This record gives sequence, structure tokens and C-alpha cells, in this order.
Amino acid sequence: MGRFREEDWAAAKRECRLSAEEVRMARELGFNPRKLAKHVPSPAQPWKLPVGEWVREMYGKSHGAPASEPRRPPRRPPEHAQEPDFSFDDGFETLEVTRCGSIPIGPGTRSRTRIGCG
Repeated sequence: MGRFREEDWAAAKRECRLSAEEVRMARELGFNPRKLAKHVPSPAQPWKLPVGEWVREMYGKSHGAPASEPRRPPRRPPEHAQEPDFSFDDGFETLEVTRCGSIPIGPGTRSRTRIGCG
């Protein structure tokens, strides 16, 4: 019996979509099956490999295997992560505060005088 229970490895296999071969490699590398799910890439992490490919890469590095096929190109970021087509400063007025004077509110409006200025 190993350090971790079979139920932990079965859960990691299911959550990370690992094959039996990838589970064997992860066990040989001494990975914690409960921590493998933390390595699943989110859509905002296109540079991360899926856990199965990552385990294969780590196993190849540690066992001196030749580099496998070239890595696939990174995924495109989701649409909401791209640059907006507007400026956040559009439509907003900045208020300038003078030392002891008035605070301009906006064009065509009256300005307020600060209280407590000598």
C-alpha cells in the first residue's frame, strides 16, 4: 500500500481526466493526488498544459526520455479577456481640488467653496 489511498487516485483520475498510464507516472513521480486538481488550467491560463500532458512532460524530464512531439499552440484567451474597444476615461469628468478655493463641478454649473479656508 502506498502513501495515498486508491480512492484519492481514482478521484484525481476522474477530476483531471487522466489515463491509467498518466496515473502510474504521477505515482512514480510522487505527486499528491489531492493536489493534482489544482494544476488544471482555467480558460484564463492558456500557457498551462492539461494535467495529463504536464505529468508526461515531467516524467520524461525525470527519466531522461527524449522530448516528445512539439507542444501545441496556446489557446486563445476568452473574448471577455481581450482589450475593450473603449476608454475607461470616456464620459467621466475629473474634479480638480485647489488648496483653498473652489471645486469645479463641471461645465456650466456653479462651483462650491471649501469651508474652513482662511
